[in-house]
Amino acid sequence: MDLLLPLFQTSLIKVAAPITVLVGIVFFAWRVKSIYTVLERFWRLIVGRVEVSDPLLKGFIQETRDVEKFRFMFRIDVANVKEIHKVINWSRYYAIRITKAQVARRWINVQSENLFVDPPARYFGSRLSGAIIFLFCVSASVGLFSIPSAVLQMKQSKIWLLADVDAISRFGGGWRITLEDCNRGSGEVERITGFKPDEGKAVCDAFKTGELKKVANESRRQQRGLAAGVGASSFYFLVVFAYGLFAYNAALDIKNAIDRKVKSKDQRLAEGSG
Repeated sequence: MDLLLPLFQTSLIKVAAPITVLVGIVFFAWRVKSIYTVLERFWRLIVGRVEVSDPLLKGFIQETRDVEKFRFMFRIDVANVKEIHKVINWSRYYAIRITKAQVARRWINVQSENLFVDPPARYFGSRLSGAIIFLFCVSASVGLFSIPSAVLQMKQSKIWLLADVDAISRFGGGWRITLEDCNRGSGEVERITGFKPDEGKAVCDAFKTGELKKVANESRRQQRGLAAGVGASSFYFLVVFAYGLFAYNAALDIKNAIDRKVKSKDQRLAEGSG
């Protein structure tokens, strides 16, 4: 039909495509800490596959590609091929998987003599505390999002409550009132709930006019949006802190591997001298 468009012809795809390309370029540049490869691709797009003729420049460009590829794959900060060789030889000597070195890259300094720095003990405590806090935030956000009622607070009495379209109950349980309680007589709602007189009257008026339904629906929509935002951001930081614990554990494994190698070497020297 002429009035319908396929998904790939819609404005959404037309906007999403360039944004996706831009995000991909930014991600690549962030991961390798360089944009040489991107610029090279752009150069080839303009002039074609024209190779440089100077051997020194050609070797330098190839080394730059190798360094960027190593950074992209393993996220270990190296400046040249010599430092790549240093990392590889170090991992082989101590029998350390390069993937484990990648996870523990925070404590790998290629410029240092020993290349590896022992992780501080306080790092584990801070990451564990952060993971627990954000796990609690995620759980609270899920709970808030799944509540079928709107969470409200009375301004004067400061009482927290749950509002549905046809009822109000105390947050955490205790009492529940409906329009029938308002019809029982003056002061009945205040006696049950502990509301101030003005609050009791306002609640009953909201029951009768249908304002309660409007307020409950709007508040529930807002609290779900808040819960989704807080939950998503908390989940992100939960992953970050949990990954920090994983990285710390990998760093301890590397430390133990180095200690075993050093101890084994010392034992062989002692046996040889004896």
